[in-house]
Amino acid sequence: MSIRKKKAGSARKKTGARNRKFRHSAIQVAADVKKLAMPVCEAMGIELVCVEFERMQADGIVAVYIDKPGGVMLEDCSYVSRQLGDLLDVHNIPGLETSDSYRLEVSSPGVERPIGKREDYQKFMGSMVKIEYEWPKKTGRSDMITQKRTSRGILQEITQDMVILAVDSEIIEIPCNKILKARLLTQNGEKR
Repeated sequence: MSIRKKKAGSARKKTGARNRKFRHSAIQVAADVKKLAMPVCEAMGIELVCVEFERMQADGIVAVYIDKPGGVMLEDCSYVSRQLGDLLDVHNIPGLETSDSYRLEVSSPGVERPIGKREDYQKFMGSMVKIEYEWPKKTGRSDMITQKRTSRGILQEITQDMVILAVDSEIIEIPCNKILKARLLTQNGEKR
């Protein structure tokens, strides 16, 4: 289930807007939206599974995943979407306020469940996961540029600041603060 909301862009000059739009990382935008979404979900007894933000060419997608015992209903998604949409309209989240528009999507986690909290990582230890993360790119210059990487492997461990995956025959350590998205992978609807 998914509810979508589109925010109309504000009138502004186009010069330099593209550069301003990308000053705030997707990780920080998701964290700021999560702070607003948490009390909305808690008030209804709904678990906030994960918040993700992905930039597209002209806009961005704010994806909010919710769950509750017995499953999420359309009414739950609609409620969270309305309440959170109103909060986003009032609060200026850095990274969203300069976007031409964004879509707010509220849905259940689905089969390939997002992994967003430390408890989720612990719960799915030993499962096959896919993690997208920022990684420093060597440019030979003094400024730091990041690139997006994706790793698929068996979730081995979560420490205070690292997620550890077994990928083929090697162990990869991914800093928690660099993770953009993490998902539980399935095969024919069954956990691997």
